[in-house]
Amino acid sequence: MSGFPVTGLVKRASTGASGYTLVNGTGTVLTWTAPLDGQLHTVYLASSLRITSAATGGQFNITVNDTIAGAGYSPVVFNASKGAGYFIQVDTTPLIVLTPGDTIAIVQQTALTAGAGSLFAEIWAS
Repeated sequence: MSGFPVTGLVKRASTGASGYTLVNGTGTVLTWTAPLDGQLHTVYLASSLRITSAATGGQFNITVNDTIAGAGYSPVVFNASKGAGYFIQVDTTPLIVLTPGDTIAIVQQTALTAGAGSLFAEIWAS
């Protein structure tokens, strides 16, 4: 990856080519826990959203459960309330540094109450 600010990232979790189908409910899409190795771990989340019919609801957030402070960081990755189309994440997710034992997840925070779509996502980390 030319110009990417961090080298040595490895794919740790993925929705795969079929993606995560948005649901009329909530739940965890992907999760990864940094090993208890005494090292800091740099994490990057990559994601895109495909809405196949006009959607209402379906917000996705990033959550971090910090081993020291508990639940934390929770920015919105996507809000699926959109018409049909393909949407990409454009640097809305910074590189995140986790301490040993921290868990990061992409979570469907709100129910999709109308429409249909899929989220495609990967967690890359050192």
